[in-house]
Amino acid sequence: MPDRIFFDEVVFALYNDNLKAKSNVYFKDGDASKDEYPLLIPATRRKLYFPSGEGAYYDFRLKYQFGRVGDSTEEYIIKYNHASPHTVGNSSTCYIPMIRMSEMYYIAAECETDPAQAIAYINSVRQHRGYDDLLNEGIDFESELMKEYRKEFLAEGQMFYYLKRKNIETIPYSSLPGDNAVYVLPIPDVEIEYGNIN
Repeated sequence: MPDRIFFDEVVFALYNDNLKAKSNVYFKDGDASKDEYPLLIPATRRKLYFPSGEGAYYDFRLKYQFGRVGDSTEEYIIKYNHASPHTVGNSSTCYIPMIRMSEMYYIAAECETDPAQAIAYINSVRQHRGYDDLLNEGIDFESELMKEYRKEFLAEGQMFYYLKRKNIETIPYSSLPGDNAVYVLPIPDVEIEYGNIN
C-alpha cells in the first residue's frame, strides 16, 4: 500500500471525497472498445525520472505513480487512484496536495545565494525519492530545478505556477509559447459586468 502522494510531507491539502471518480476521467487505463483514452505518458517523457536517461526504477514516483497500459510502453497516472494508509477504511485517497515540504525545499533552493547549499536542498528531496546519485556543482541549476518540479508535481497543476513565475518561454511538451495568452487568466465576465475592475 504505497503512499503515492507522500502524505507525510503534505503541509496543506484540500479534501475531495469524489477525487477518485474525477481523476479517473483523465488518469486511468482506458478501454479502447468503449472509446476511452486516458492521458498517457510515453516512455520518452518518463526518461526524466532516470538520472542518466535510462535504466531501472530509480525514482519512487516513477515506480509507484504510474500504471502500465497492457503490454505497451505507455503508462497512465495512478497517483490519485489507490488505497492509502492515511484514509479511513483504506478508501481511495481524497487529498489534493496544495503545498508540500518538497516545494518548500525547491523554493529555498531557488532563493539560496550559496550554490552548494541550493544543490543540497534539491538533493535532500532527491534522496527521499530514491536517488543515490546526487547533483554536483557545475550543473545547470535552473534546468535541474525545473526537472525536479516536473517530476514532483505531475498531474497536480503546480507546474503552471512555476512556469508562470519564471516566465518560461518554452513550455515542455507543448506547442504553445509561454506568453501572456497562456499565463494571464482572463478577467471573469462577472467582474466586468459589475465594474469590479479598474
